[in-house]
Amino acid sequence: MLTCFKQPYIFNKTISDYCRNSTNHSIKKITDKYNLERNKPQIKNPFNEDYEDEYKPSINIYSIFAFLSISTIAMLIYNRVK
Repeated sequence: MLTCFKQPYIFNKTISDYCRNSTNHSIKKITDKYNLERNKPQIKNPFNEDYEDEYKPSINIYSIFAFLSISTIAMLIYNRVK
């Protein structure tokens, strides 16, 4: 079946080579990126020495706002009842 297709006639070989190489290079970059993402470790080892440098606890802003709003509402209700 593949023998029934003829090779296209190339008018400009340098442009054709450039396009083919550019396409191959783009495909290689995409596959390399995909392979890196696919093979990336999902769980970090807590016993690794570099783990402590990467782990920095962040302050949860939402919990602070929730605590302040609940305590403010409780104070307002307490003062109104008093």
